[in-house]
Amino acid sequence: LWHDHDDPLLNVDFGDALTAPVWFRDIWELPGGSSVRGYQLFPFVMLHSSFDEVLYLAADVMALADPTPLFSSHDYLSTGALFWPDFKSFGEHDPLWQVIGQRFLPQQMQDNGPVLVDRRRPVVQVAMALADFFCRRWAESFFQAPLYIYGDK
Repeated sequence: LWHDHDDPLLNVDFGDALTAPVWFRDIWELPGGSSVRGYQLFPFVMLHSSFDEVLYLAADVMALADPTPLFSSHDYLSTGALFWPDFKSFGEHDPLWQVIGQRFLPQQMQDNGPVLVDRRRPVVQVAMALADFFCRRWAESFFQAPLYIYGDK
């Protein structure tokens, strides 16, 4: 369980049976981790996970069924990643199109709350590194007008 230097989690007794197979990892222990905030956490923790396959569930996501079958699904095995749609999409009059100099393209945004990736795949490694780079280096550009794309889209 990754956390952002949260006081209640800093002193967890790892010998406690209630936390048995759960390891609490403080992002501040990683190089650059103390400066990661908000939407920057998502690619950062996936990039630094010790697992080859990562099912990332944000704090506001609840699995209503056992996610194990996702790891053997055809879509995941053929692509190395699964994403879920978000409720929001860029509209025809969104300032994004003017900023990037493109005409409106209807599309569905992805939700960043649930994401399943196979980190062993080179394309996934590159995508995670790029997401981390843009979220941490140019975060202010994403979070302010005219874009407001929340850094994780």
